[in-house]
Amino acid sequence: MAAEAPGEFAALALGSLAKAYDTCLQMLGPDTDEWAWGRLHEAPFEHPAGAVADAKGQWNVGSFAFSGSDSTPMNGSYRATDFRLTIGASFRIVVDVGDWDNSVCINTTGQLSYPRSQHCGDMAPLWAAGDYVPLVHTDKAAEVAAVLTLKLVPQRAA
Repeated sequence: MAAEAPGEFAALALGSLAKAYDTCLQMLGPDTDEWAWGRLHEAPFEHPAGAVADAKGQWNVGSFAFSGSDSTPMNGSYRATDFRLTIGASFRIVVDVGDWDNSVCINTTGQLSYPRSQHCGDMAPLWAAGDYVPLVHTDKAAEVAAVLTLKLVPQRAA
C-alpha cells in the first residue's frame, strides 16, 4: 500500500490542477496569456451617493485591478464568490525620520470625493499599483510642492 501512495498523490494533484485550469478557462477565457489575478480581483470605489438614481455613478471613482491578497504585503481580502476586494489598507505611509521630507504616502482615492474636482480619485490608480506620493513636512518643501494656496480671511463683524 505504501508504494501506491505516491501514485495516488500524483493522481489527486493532477485532478486538482485540471479542475483549477478548467475554472480559469471559464472565468478568464481561453487565452492563457491574458490570465491575470487583477482581472478577477478588483478594488471598486463606489461612493455612497452613487446609489442615488440621479447621480448615475458620477461619484464613483471606478474599479481597479488589485494584485494583493490576504497573504501578501499588498494585503487585501476578497469575497470567494466574485474575488471583489472587501478589505484593504485605505492609507499607507512610509516615514523617513532622518529626512521627514523624504516620506511618502498614499490614500486610496485621494483627498477629495467631490466628482468635479481634478483630485477626486486621482490617487486610486497609484494606490492599486502600490505606488506612493511625496508626503512633505517642512514649510519650504510644502511651498515647493503646492499646486494651490488658499488663504482664508475672516470677514469683520459689522
